[in-house]
Amino acid sequence: MGEVEEIICPNCLGQRYKAEVLDIRVKELNIFEILNTQIDKLSEIFEDEKLKFAFEILQRLGLSHINLGRTTPTLSGGEAQRLKLAKTLIESFHKIKKR
Repeated sequence: MGEVEEIICPNCLGQRYKAEVLDIRVKELNIFEILNTQIDKLSEIFEDEKLKFAFEILQRLGLSHINLGRTTPTLSGGEAQRLKLAKTLIESFHKIKKR
């Protein structure tokens, strides 16, 4: 039990962020909640054009089930490949929007 207590920051409430950071809300969600929400749910919440575009790309590539906070080592090989493709497409947002 001592090891767990050393790993978990008592000021972070087990969520990797200080209470002051967790108090900041966007669309009623704090950073911890946003990072632990699946892409398909986030696309329903956020209205920014570039975010919607990014979420749509991720959905079309079959990645809507992942959370934003998921680390790359936990992705399967196929998910990692599709995420690389999504990154390239999302970076081309302005070029694609001009068409």
